Amino acid sequence: MKCNFAFFLPTRKGSERVENKNTKPFAGIEGGLLRLKLEQLLKVTNIPIYVSTNDETTISIAESFHSERINIITRPEELCTSQTLLSDFISYVPSIIEEEHIVWVHVTEPFIDSQCLYDAIKLYETDVLIATKFVSLMSSNKIHTFLWVM
Repeated sequence: MKCNFAFFLPTRKGSERVENKNTKPFAGIEGGLLRLKLEQLLKVTNIPIYVSTNDETTISIAESFHSERINIITRPEELCTSQTLLSDFISYVPSIIEEEHIVWVHVTEPFIDSQCLYDAIKLYETDVLIATKFVSLMSSNKIHTFLWVM
């Protein structure tokens, strides 16, 4: 895999719906969804990971990996509120990442694992970059059943 890709993993403190959703224990994992996502990203070799955050707990968990691939970027507070315009945040991302292609991932996507990410990058490299008529790739699943939240 070429190394002109970077993973971008944004988190922020102050979740309004689920307190500490990124870092609270999840499925018996201390460090929660953040730890799980970082483990998944590290399995996709040779791609740097940029963790953009204003959360001290996120920083501590990311540092605990002792990985040179994990770059922790302290995000300006004005880009960490629920009122932050997505367009302002998107404009900020290229100012902290120098790689040409950014794989934007979220902590709250635990089922998008390392194999899914690897496959998406390969698809992007072959179908998107070669065709050049697309500039992005997005995944989704259509679900035609009930989802029960307990």
